[in-house]
Formats: sequence, structure tokens, C-alpha cells
Amino acid sequence: MKKVVINRCYGGFGLSPRAIKKLIEIESPIIDKTPIKKYDNTWFSKFDNDEIVSLGKYKYIRFITSFLFDEKYVYTLYSISEFEKLREHPDLIKVIEELGEKANSESSELRIVEIPDGVDYEIDDYDGIESIHEKHRVWC
Repeated sequence: MKKVVINRCYGGFGLSPRAIKKLIEIESPIIDKTPIKKYDNTWFSKFDNDEIVSLGKYKYIRFITSFLFDEKYVYTLYSISEFEKLREHPDLIKVIEELGEKANSESSELRIVEIPDGVDYEIDDYDGIESIHEKHRVWC
């Protein structure tokens, strides 16, 4: 059986800052590490100090928990919508199993679903609620 992560509530797939931090700490290849100087500094200055939350040496913006940053880098999960196969990455599965509900962002309820090996699947999304469907041919 193959494990795949999906979101089961309105809002959409997302990880908590704690889950992203864990992926950074294990040096997972599913984390994108971009030099902070590539970001426009005025973007960060739009937020008040009370909107920026510390998580150890990392920080995140209270309303945007999908990335962490430090003095040098911005850390994000590679685009899950473009790379569905990241949903079955062992690092992602491990972090969600370890953290449980604490891996959820404010707008996600992540669940690990087991599907048979060898099934060609796609993730269907309805207002953020996802389900897994076996791929098949369609003609219109």
C-alpha cells in the first residue's frame, strides 16, 4: 500500500510552521530554500512586529504560515499543486505521522490515505477538500 497526504476540510492543503520547521531540520528535499535577498524587502516591512512570530531561529507571519524565514533564507514546501507525487514523499508522511494535528495549518485538516501500489491516481479538490481518484480516460 502507498500512503498519500490529502486535505479533508475547506481551505486547502497547508502545513503548520512546526511541520515546515521539522522538514527543514531533517533537510528534506521537498523544502525549497530561497535566499531572502531575492524577496523585495518592502514586502516584509508591510507587517507589524506583532504579526511576526518566532519559532526558534525561524520566523513566520501570523497570517501566512506556509513559509518560514531566517536572516538568510525563505523556506517553503515545493508546490504541492504542481507536484502531486510530493504528497507521497516519505519525509512528509513521517512529519505528519509524528506531529498529528499539529502538522495542520490553520486552514487544513491533513489525512494520510492508503491506496494500493501501482494505482495511477489524481487528487481531486473541491473548495480545498480533497479526495483521491484513480485516473481513467475521459472524452468530451
